[in-house]
Amino acid sequence: MTRIFFLLLTLSGIIFFSCKKENDHPSPFQTLQGNWEWQESNGGFAGWQLTPASEGYTQSLEIDTDTYKMYRNDSLLFESTYTIKQVQDPIIGPSKDVIELDTQSDMGYQISNDSLFLFDQCFDCYFHLYTRK
Repeated sequence: MTRIFFLLLTLSGIIFFSCKKENDHPSPFQTLQGNWEWQESNGGFAGWQLTPASEGYTQSLEIDTDTYKMYRNDSLLFESTYTIKQVQDPIIGPSKDVIELDTQSDMGYQISNDSLFLFDQCFDCYFHLYTRK
């Protein structure tokens, strides 16, 4: 009887662990990775709107597992390693995801479908819209 109980217990454990569902949500690093093209920036004290047409240049981001690169007119503007963290900050609101760059100030971010929204960390700064290439 003990052997049967042990056998059933072992089989139930195998079934339980083999049926474990993987997390359907990709990590923040996975959703952030890719190539992004700048569409517009809005903000500043006067609420300016900047676009590639109004500024006369294109801008893009190339983000991989540990490197964040910004290009302007296809020339590398800067490169930095980065990490992702969650912060409680009155500027960007409670518990927001932040890209922490080694060579520039941190940015809040949000991804919706194929749009990346970046938020500068100040009261009258800009938010930037990029779309996935």
